[in-house]
Amino acid sequence: PRAYTSFENYTYRNEEGAPFNEMDAESDFIYNGVTDPNAFSGKKSFNGRVKYKSQVFGAVIFVLAKHGGNNPLLETVLPNGTITNTSNFNLVFEKNGWDIYKYTIGGGISVQVNSNGNLIDELRITTSMSDDFMKTYTYSDGVLSSIVDNNFNRNVYEYDALNRLVLVRDQDNNIIKKICYNYAGQVEDCTTPCPPNAPAVWQNTTTALRCQQGSCGNTGYQEQEQKDVNPCSVTYNQIQWVSAGYNSTACPLGTCVNLTSTNTYNTQGYVASYYNTASAITYTFNVSTLSGLQPLGTIPSGNYNLTISRPVLGNIYSIFKSGCFKQTITDYSAVFYNVPVSSTTCNSITTTMNTGQ
Repeated sequence: PRAYTSFENYTYRNEEGAPFNEMDAESDFIYNGVTDPNAFSGKKSFNGRVKYKSQVFGAVIFVLAKHGGNNPLLETVLPNGTITNTSNFNLVFEKNGWDIYKYTIGGGISVQVNSNGNLIDELRITTSMSDDFMKTYTYSDGVLSSIVDNNFNRNVYEYDALNRLVLVRDQDNNIIKKICYNYAGQVEDCTTPCPPNAPAVWQNTTTALRCQQGSCGNTGYQEQEQKDVNPCSVTYNQIQWVSAGYNSTACPLGTCVNLTSTNTYNTQGYVASYYNTASAITYTFNVSTLSGLQPLGTIPSGNYNLTISRPVLGNIYSIFKSGCFKQTITDYSAVFYNVPVSSTTCNSITTTMNTGQ
């Protein structure tokens, strides 16, 4: 097999060195999770499970992860959806703030990747003989946005307001190609070279103000989005957020909510990670091994994706419950999506090692 997804609008594969796009985003994979704008390539990453539709016969799987939880997992899946085995990916190296994981598979199995609370991107499935030659192409809004080679070196393509290519940057954000246009829209030489160490020129965008986030939610301050408009700057077209003043009416001060846990058999090693879907902040806590209801930690009220696993000592088949038994998952690890946390909700989890498995 040779398949690839960057979780954009379409799935792109590279066949014999050339880009090839499937118009159906679900042609190779089945997705169960949410996308996020914090991406390695293109404009989207993913948090959840993604299943390869075909069986795998001797392949290498690569996936990039930006940590918000534990290491991503490779899960073997039966036709009825039952997960029969869970394995940890092997960390290969790091690139531009993303960890690169690799897993080699034998043959004749169906698999899915569990992001395990992380953001993942650049999911590649390729034959063990050709993994050194794979190059991926990512398209956003109908234009090429990035090319990533077999060593995960990335070139990024930037466009002007008329959707014309103006800059190509390497993985370190250096400008390696600049294209200029005259008043008639024709390509011309960029006769004015960029001076060394050109400063950024930040301008406010039309994006609405947002509330600054602290450890317990809103701090009362608002933030303004700005964009660097200097083509010679190393941060050209990048975004930053700056303080726009204190406004507790628009941004009411947040409050922390207490979390609790019950560890039925006092099993060591369980970890609970709460990923805030609005702020993209992850809060991670060790589940107590003491008997009875125990404090787990405090987090701001909001909506969360909750991951419960046993990353250091190894996942074991368990019964996981969230929200005073309102949601139950029996598996080697569990991800609960869209979990509300507030002063009026039941903010408790339960872990029970399945002694019958």
